[in-house]
Amino acid sequence: MRARYVEQFRGLVPGVVVYQIQVGGDRTIRRIWDRGCSTEELGRRMADNLTESTAGCPVADRIFVSHATVGDLVDSVANALVIDFPGRSALAPVAPAPVAP
Repeated sequence: MRARYVEQFRGLVPGVVVYQIQVGGDRTIRRIWDRGCSTEELGRRMADNLTESTAGCPVADRIFVSHATVGDLVDSVANALVIDFPGRSALAPVAPAPVAP
């Protein structure tokens, strides 16, 4: 979710916990470039990434820095979920939020 929508979403879904994943600039550039983007597109996407990252940090409850493997990131997020949502099993269904009439 874009950072600019987080506060509105929090108003609709009380108790939401926002996680942000940060990826270093060099790694981001490489990933985007490897997808075949043009130099111009790469520049636009990197600028958007920086803007979103800067806006997201103040509204995030947790920030994860992805500097290793995807598996390491998954482990970090899984550990945070256990802390942030104690007593919930990974297999336990979460009741949907009530919908306003």
